[in-house]
Amino acid sequence: MTDSTAITTDTYNLIAEMYAEKYFDDVSDFKRITSFFQDIPKNGSVLEVGCGAGQFVKYLLSCGFLVTGVDLSESMLTLAHKKVPEGKFQLMDMRFLTFDDNQFDAVLAAYSLIHIPTAEIVSTLKGFYRVLKPGGKLCIIAQRGAPDHFVDESLAPGKRVFFNFFTSDKIRTFLEVSGFINISIDTVTTDDSYTMSDALLYVYASKRSDTLTRHDNSTNLHIYG
Repeated sequence: MTDSTAITTDTYNLIAEMYAEKYFDDVSDFKRITSFFQDIPKNGSVLEVGCGAGQFVKYLLSCGFLVTGVDLSESMLTLAHKKVPEGKFQLMDMRFLTFDDNQFDAVLAAYSLIHIPTAEIVSTLKGFYRVLKPGGKLCIIAQRGAPDHFVDESLAPGKRVFFNFFTSDKIRTFLEVSGFINISIDTVTTDDSYTMSDALLYVYASKRSDTLTRHDNSTNLHIYG
């Protein structure tokens, strides 16, 4: 793991219970997620990357989807198994997904891609692209703001979390370089101070339906500022 990933994972392991208590029952994103998933086939397969304690996995299961959640925090996954016993969860780094090509109808990255450094965003998105079926859908929820920075975690004084926030133009460029099409971005203002941003980005994109996945391991993309 990179230093930023190790530090962030360590912090989430410490705050898992408190974080879940604060956000597990938060339904504020469900309306937009429901709208996005209207395009996913009934009983479609969904991968949530960075699933935390499993709140979105629980909701998507209730909607009739076949859902797998992955996270790098063992403490979060322990909570997920307790809170969503019917769920399927795996310890996995979203940057290095081990699933088969063309496996999922949809990938959800809700408040998780923001923990990946800029230098690794494109390779991570290409991993999402690879595991999606042709025509599969991607939904990202992220904050608007500055890239690549650490902040002090209010739930664990003395601990830090790495954040990589985006602008609409930047996340669109990352997605285009990674091969995604049909990109749309909704910007929604927020007054939740814990998000450390004045707006959320709801990002939607698709994998091409007329091409097979290409194994392209290039990751070099320099977008700063």
